[in-house]
Amino acid sequence: MNETGTVESVKDGEVLVRLKRHGACLGCRACSLSSAGDMMVKARSLGIVNPGDQVTVKIETAKVIKAIVLIYLFPALSFILGIVIGFYTLPLMGVVRNIELISLAIGLAFIIFAYSIARIYGSRRGKEYQAEVKSVSK
Repeated sequence: MNETGTVESVKDGEVLVRLKRHGACLGCRACSLSSAGDMMVKARSLGIVNPGDQVTVKIETAKVIKAIVLIYLFPALSFILGIVIGFYTLPLMGVVRNIELISLAIGLAFIIFAYSIARIYGSRRGKEYQAEVKSVSK
């Protein structure tokens, strides 16, 4: 996925790029939004980039899909798994009242755990998912 934008700031080899939103981005909140509705994306820069430069940033589609699975699908499946485990194991443990409510609480605990795992994974390996500046035009 390639996008063109304007460099806003440069710090320690990391570039903050302002990109225009387009139709594919309408429902997504992966990038932070500025007050003008533009997207602000952090990208790695392998060359000399200055604020105001026009740059093309690239992130591999496979990495975008992997991030989406980690952020959305993994927690959703964990939530469902928690509910199913609670619903079917609580009666075996002798619980007969409020099974649905307790199963919901177990599902919520699973989703919190899944988001915690995703956050830890993101903090350790998040640089793999960062966009890269591929070309610069002054």
